[in-house]
Amino acid sequence: KFIVENLPSGLAGLVVAGVLSSARGTLSSSISSLASSTFLDLFKLTARGKDLDARTEVLWSKRFTLLWGFILIGGAMLFTDTKNPVVEIGLKIASFTYGGLLGTFFLGLLFPKTDQRDAFVGFIAGILAMVVVLSQTSIDFTWHTLIGCTATIIVGNLSRLIPRR
Repeated sequence: KFIVENLPSGLAGLVVAGVLSSARGTLSSSISSLASSTFLDLFKLTARGKDLDARTEVLWSKRFTLLWGFILIGGAMLFTDTKNPVVEIGLKIASFTYGGLLGTFFLGLLFPKTDQRDAFVGFIAGILAMVVVLSQTSIDFTWHTLIGCTATIIVGNLSRLIPRR
């Protein structure tokens, strides 16, 4: 509202164009990454995805880009009739796994004796802790990352104490 009402029309248009351009760039890179991961990491491993010529690879990449575009549009349409801001909903969804990721990072950084198994066990424990927190408590989403991180670090370090076979 400030931009439209208080800035001169030329400057307001430039600011709005910059914001829309930034959003478009972020969205297109996200869709491109999703399509690329789907094609390279999933489709190319199947029998149908092996030994494709360059033209067919580009065609499949475009199909996956379209598919992900429709999936993201459908997902966005689910949140049109909500009273909560979309940013808050996005942060709630992201906080589900961010604690485990941050805890895994800290396990590797601060505890050099932990290995891959410990990090994996800790990460799974962090996710399970978030399932319990989300289903059994009414703790605000701003605490979810800290809870998941703490659970990951504690369980990852406890996993280190279990003897290997």
